[in-house]
Amino acid sequence: MPRSKSRSAKQRRKQSMECMKRARQQELPEDTEKRRVSDRARKDKTRNEETPEVTDMRRASVRKTMERHRAEKTFDDTEMRRASDRAIKRKNRAEETPEDTDIRRASVRKTGEA
Repeated sequence: MPRSKSRSAKQRRKQSMECMKRARQQELPEDTEKRRVSDRARKDKTRNEETPEVTDMRRASVRKTMERHRAEKTFDDTEMRRASDRAIKRKNRAEETPEDTDIRRASVRKTGEA
């Protein structure tokens, strides 16, 4: 009998997250409030018991994550702006007359830029 392939930790975590998501969607509002209160209490307890070194490590980790997200967002915004600029340039060139094209090309020859 063939052995089934063992599941990776990533697959187990993913399935667990999906299961939790489904459970949260089906829970009643009062159950949601109870869960949030207990989560908050557990988080407060662990924060009160942690040492200053652990606090610094946790904050550094959060800071690093936020910097990464900011960098990703900036990159995405820049790319979207560039794509928009290219689309506008294409549209303008599609609408220009032959005289406009000659003027633009003459200007490019003088300045060396598009």
